[in-house]
Amino acid sequence: MVVRVSRNGAWNGAWNDADFKYDDATRTVYLGTSNSWAVLDLNGTVIKKGTGNQIQMSNFRPGVLLVRSGKMMMKISNK
Repeated sequence: MVVRVSRNGAWNGAWNDADFKYDDATRTVYLGTSNSWAVLDLNGTVIKKGTGNQIQMSNFRPGVLLVRSGKMMMKISNK
């Protein structure tokens, strides 16, 4: 399950999928361009930071995580 979050924290599904998408089969987040990103837990604690256009979510523990890149944020249920 993927839920997109707007800058002010409201749930929003009106973003371009080319900018930010999650492939559940490969458990990979694809960013539209090469950007700095951060993976956070639900408390807002940064788990890992990096730069690139892909984030491999299988490297993280199962559960709900947030992925932030620039002003966009995505909530991911990582299995």
